Amino acid sequence: MRNFIAPAPITPVILMGPDGTGGYIPTGAGGNQATAGTVTDTLVTDNATQVTVGVGQVAMVQNLQTTVLYVKKGLGASASVFSHVLSVCTAANDGLGGSVLIDRYQGVLTFFAATGSPRAIVSVN
Repeated sequence: MRNFIAPAPITPVILMGPDGTGGYIPTGAGGNQATAGTVTDTLVTDNATQVTVGVGQVAMVQNLQTTVLYVKKGLGASASVFSHVLSVCTAANDGLGGSVLIDRYQGVLTFFAATGSPRAIVSVN
């Protein structure tokens, strides 16, 4: 006589976004298609640039410059007032600069380059 071990019950997990959605909206008869929200990309090239993150949105910031980038949640980013410090690129636009995902925040992001002008890409979705 063989002994069988019953498998453990499986509990489905539903991942929810910060606004109560599941991160996608099923469409179509089969329900297999998904639509994502609109992504807005902003190229930051001036210390005066401001990017707004709305309710339920997420922002991804990546430094594209060979100088340190300071990012602040709110107005007035500087080398002494900031929320995040992003590391430099080896060469401009090489994709090796520091990045940060900003979620659970609603408001303005401001930027400050340690030297010269900043160069960063901010994607908000």
